[in-house]
Amino acid sequence: MANILADAVALLSGCVALLFVTRVKRTYFLDSRFFIGAANIAFNTILLQDLVSDLVHGPPSQVIFVGAIMSTTVSIGFASYLLGKDLELSGVSEVKSFLAKPPKTFIAYIAVSLAWGLLGLLLQPWTLPQTANSSSGLTYSYDLWYLLASSILLVAFLSLPVLNLYRQSLTLADATARRSLKIISLSWTGFGLTTLFQVAVPYTQALAGIVEGMLFVLIAFALREPTVLSRIISSHSGGRTVLVPHLNSKLISPITHSIKNSFSSGLGLDHQSTEKCRILLEFDPAAPYEDVVGKFVEEYRSYDQPVAVFTSISSPVRRRLFNEPDFSLFSFSSKTSTPSRRSANEVLLPERESSLMLDAVDKLLQANMGRTIALVFDVFGELALLQGFEKAYSILSSVLEMADSENATTLVLLNHTAHDERVLSGVRGLFVSRILCDMNGTRLVRFQRSDRSRVFYSSEFDSTRQPQHGVGIN
Repeated sequence: MANILADAVALLSGCVALLFVTRVKRTYFLDSRFFIGAANIAFNTILLQDLVSDLVHGPPSQVIFVGAIMSTTVSIGFASYLLGKDLELSGVSEVKSFLAKPPKTFIAYIAVSLAWGLLGLLLQPWTLPQTANSSSGLTYSYDLWYLLASSILLVAFLSLPVLNLYRQSLTLADATARRSLKIISLSWTGFGLTTLFQVAVPYTQALAGIVEGMLFVLIAFALREPTVLSRIISSHSGGRTVLVPHLNSKLISPITHSIKNSFSSGLGLDHQSTEKCRILLEFDPAAPYEDVVGKFVEEYRSYDQPVAVFTSISSPVRRRLFNEPDFSLFSFSSKTSTPSRRSANEVLLPERESSLMLDAVDKLLQANMGRTIALVFDVFGELALLQGFEKAYSILSSVLEMADSENATTLVLLNHTAHDERVLSGVRGLFVSRILCDMNGTRLVRFQRSDRSRVFYSSEFDSTRQPQHGVGIN
């Protein structure tokens, strides 16, 4: 009776874990989640046959046991190594791309797993002792050579997919994803050790099943935590995670001084004075305000400083910047329900999921800690329209506080023809530095240097040429 209860608890744990895995939305683990689910199914097959065996007082099938363990180890191998790939494809396409040129360590691990499984299925190196009875439980004993082969499989399991996953966790800047990968790798370690102990000491099978079931539940919870953005906007460069997709400063060609300072010089400033500032760009949609944003992006790129732009998919800013290299573009769209990468530089975000913008900003700041990063937000109008001014204001305030905490430069766009004075006054209250772009040109309304020491003002000037007079000092 005790064995039946233990098997039932183990099977229930395994089924709960599988339910969690199948219900998890698109997260950091993407297609690896499929293989983790496959491993869970194979493991549940073992638990189910153990329960049936105790109920009917018959021996469990070792063929099913060995086949399920082989399926579990192979699935975990795929799950581990697929996480090491940059996100370009998904589904069958991702697996095909991976199998076209798999790592040598993955090939070695799969070879060991398949060899262990095929040797067991073909030679069946186990016996059922004649003394076994229904009261003491029906347990098999294994030939010594197969126990040694099982030990080799465990070493391969721990040193290849498990260690590979743990090493990946050490390269991540995202603390949540790093913690989840460590939890999964440690759970897999426990699973491997428990399974070998179960084979070597068959009488511990019921207890081992409960432990393994709980480990799969732990894995399922770890899958839920890190968001898909952690995977989409992560790339590895020289052992350091950089959350700006495909940004490679070595590819940036030499830039002339006029282009290098095209934004700041047009305002009568130098680049250093614009760093680590909050800047509000108020614009008339009839004016070429997207060119002002373009110059801002080009200037910060020219100084080898990461740039990320948050806009909507139909925005003139996106059209102006779409073909620009070496920056990150986050476009809100009504045609996607989950974050997805559209191109090397662009990530699509669901337009009603404003929390994803906060998540992305947080990850950008974490990954570029200690560097001057520039952020452009061209989404306030859409947020206010979809979620109301209070919600949009709260999100903008949070973003600015996050950026200030890491000394980032922020440029926020505001269509001053689309909002009433209450909204305009509320947003303006978050900024000291303000620029106005309309049909009369671009004006530096007010500006505070990054050292917060003095406030500067300017008369009207055209951003397409150098001003004929300097910026006045109040």
